[in-house]
Amino acid sequence: MAADCWLCRRAVPAVRNTVGSLDHPIGVCAKCNSLCCGHHGHRSSKPAFLCILCDASLKASSAGWRAWVNQGGLSTLQLGAPAPVFEPAAGSRLATALVELFPPGSELARAVVGSLEEWARGRPAAFAEAIQRFADELVRLLDRVVAEPLPARWPRPGNGYSSAEVADCWRLLDPAAKRLLAAAVVLVRLLQVEPAELPAALRAVVEFAAPLELPGLAAWRSDVLERTGDD
Repeated sequence: MAADCWLCRRAVPAVRNTVGSLDHPIGVCAKCNSLCCGHHGHRSSKPAFLCILCDASLKASSAGWRAWVNQGGLSTLQLGAPAPVFEPAAGSRLATALVELFPPGSELARAVVGSLEEWARGRPAAFAEAIQRFADELVRLLDRVVAEPLPARWPRPGNGYSSAEVADCWRLLDPAAKRLLAAAVVLVRLLQVEPAELPAALRAVVEFAAPLELPGLAAWRSDVLERTGDD
């Protein structure tokens, strides 16, 4: 019996590209070990094959990595027991959790990217360009939100992080890290993944950004993504 793509079976939207055929697996995700087709996974030059869901976590983790490295994080690695250590600061707990999605010292860490432009290399052009465009818009919206005290009715993430903690984490990020984290949120929205299915750190950011609308995103979804799953 032939193996199936796990994300095709789950009816997760797939990226329109020419890498193999839908529901014909070409690799195993290095993070979640799911078997995926070339429309639901990407092999980078690092190398690492990641499914599209873990690709969202990659961008979020890469954002945390930039914040950590900017604080001199590489000098905090201890031989034999690598772990991210931030200077005590508001938002550092969430930033640490983002780093640990692709933790220092692991094979997964080789997949971490330094910028959204680096992530985009080798991915379908229309897909990558739109992710970057909507990420830039979301960065602008989030910068505006965290510049002022949060409204009392701003939604609270439902997984142990407060809205204030997410806002403080956002303030720790440099512009390149913000683009990466915003792109992770954009990808989650495109795939219409339920927040409860996400790692806790990424879920906190996705739920924090939920009130912010990105006009045109839904229309673009049908241009670069295709339906999967059984009819």
